[in-house]
Amino acid sequence: MRPLNKIIILVLGVILFEFILWSNLVKQEGIHIFYYREGTEIKDTMQLTILNRELRKLVPKKELATNLKIVTTLSQKQSEDFFQISDEYKQNLFDRLKRDYPDYRSFIDSLYQLGRLSNISIIVLNNKTGEIENCSFNHGSEKVFFDRNQEFRATDLYGYIMTFDKGKNLNDTFKVNPKAPAIFQIPGWITVSRSFTWIPGGNIMSHPYDYYPLSDWRSLEKKLDIDLDFSHYRPGRFSGIQTSLFDLIKTIATIQNNGESTQAIFIRNVKNERNGIVYSYQNIPGKRILSKQIVQNMKGLFKNYMTRGPGVGQYLKNGIVEDAFVFDCKKSEFTSWVVYVNDMYTFGLIENNVLRTIQNDYSIRRKERFKLSSILKNILYEMNLNRVKGENLQLIETFQEETIEL
Repeated sequence: MRPLNKIIILVLGVILFEFILWSNLVKQEGIHIFYYREGTEIKDTMQLTILNRELRKLVPKKELATNLKIVTTLSQKQSEDFFQISDEYKQNLFDRLKRDYPDYRSFIDSLYQLGRLSNISIIVLNNKTGEIENCSFNHGSEKVFFDRNQEFRATDLYGYIMTFDKGKNLNDTFKVNPKAPAIFQIPGWITVSRSFTWIPGGNIMSHPYDYYPLSDWRSLEKKLDIDLDFSHYRPGRFSGIQTSLFDLIKTIATIQNNGESTQAIFIRNVKNERNGIVYSYQNIPGKRILSKQIVQNMKGLFKNYMTRGPGVGQYLKNGIVEDAFVFDCKKSEFTSWVVYVNDMYTFGLIENNVLRTIQNDYSIRRKERFKLSSILKNILYEMNLNRVKGENLQLIETFQEETIEL
């Protein structure tokens, strides 16, 4: 037999052996049943995808080969309420768009039948316990929460945390655009606080963190226990630091918890078929990772942003009540996300609305985007999650003339 043939046979033999070994490992996977915290078995395939992913981080491989019962932090009631609200919203949106855009009726019908009219996803973190109480999405995949593709405003959030960590305060000033070409120079100085809300346009805007070295960003990533993406990093405005919505809500919850670290967990405990405990979450008090001064400065930034910044007039039309604030992003013409936080909960909400493409009129697309605040407000009311210390926190519609009823 020729040496080449021997090599081919040997390679095929190794591949066959590995396939048989892999098949046996797959067969050894036990039956894993996940339960809502109320005790009902979870059937939602998208939620199961996330939970299986988390389970493999917590349980050894040998235990995965056994039958397991997993009690999660997810709430069945919150999930059901969310799907009911999102379905009602899509139906109302469908009826209104057919009425307002008769020329696109067949296109709208097709999208509605395919379930792509408007896709809404939500993640709810309990700031006090660190438990994820809801993680629901009616289309797409779990990547909507975990992909590190949220760039705009995420860079700002972490950049300002780093700025305050270096000893800067809200009223400290810095020179606008110190390294920009002379043609783009704006003379004068600006406060750190004002730079978060003032957007005169494009690359002529400057922020205090624009030229921090990559090593500083990596140190902050480790300090906050998050996962940032630096693949598009370059010094200067729009530095390209990216993160996931999941890590973003953890960070904002940490700020709301006065600088104490916030864990975001999905699984409470895991038991085997003999009722033995394989894993049990221990609620360890968070350690301080942000100083009180940093927290005070960050909350001041958010308050200024919500009361005086462009987020009020252009994006969500929301005001604030007491300790509640909203952090928003327009990722593209098709996708918007918003983070809302109060004393008890941090919410991350994403909407994908392909119908923004049916009109070239920017004002129409902008009004469609305003819907996100109404969706979130309805979810808060229906799920009764906006009650904190007996007070009813709510999102205030500050531009009533542009409010679109659902």
